[in-house]
Amino acid sequence: MKAKRQPTEASIVSKTVKKLLTSNFKGIKFSVKSDIFSGGDSVSVKWSFGPTENEVNALIKRFQGGSFNSYEDIYEYNADSYEVDKDGNIKVQPTVKYISTSRRTPVIEEAAKLICEKFNVEYEGYWSKVYENDKSSVSDYAYRIINKMSFESDDIKIIACINKEKDCGMFEDIYTFSYENLKDIKPAQVVAKKIVDVKTDKPAKQIEVTIKPNIFGKIISWFKKF
Repeated sequence: MKAKRQPTEASIVSKTVKKLLTSNFKGIKFSVKSDIFSGGDSVSVKWSFGPTENEVNALIKRFQGGSFNSYEDIYEYNADSYEVDKDGNIKVQPTVKYISTSRRTPVIEEAAKLICEKFNVEYEGYWSKVYENDKSSVSDYAYRIINKMSFESDDIKIIACINKEKDCGMFEDIYTFSYENLKDIKPAQVVAKKIVDVKTDKPAKQIEVTIKPNIFGKIISWFKKF
């Protein structure tokens, strides 16, 4: 009988991290993968929209065992973290050498176009400028705004560039984007109704009623006779 393979510390951290993220950010799909290499181990986390990288790191960075000191070219380990289980037993918290996070927000081009629209500037590509002689491009501003935004869904449509209440500070402190959560839009509901001819007491025709929300959440109804 083969001995049962014991889970690696990296796989334990990976499962713990995924459970922690899915319980704190419901509705967001996280891809969490572990890896073991000659110099140690790692866990990588990827997702679309949802929370910011700072919000995710605040939850899971404690599972990284240390950090690399580039000045001295060494990896410095943190002091061990301990956790107490329900029976009062003290255990060392499992860690990996590195944890990386990556959030996918594939709306930068659309967001940049909306910034140009707000400032009445023609969008000519990634390097379009909002202000004359500005070092930052419109896409830089779009990325910086999106990077600070937290979304409750991983299926988002950016609608418009709008002002915040602030009137001073960095561009991303003054402006943000309104958006639509596409997961809130329910699929079309189709209801078939039979109409009876009062003279013959037999089905005369049938009307199919389709109720379908458009992208702005409004309800459009129409009738199709046959």
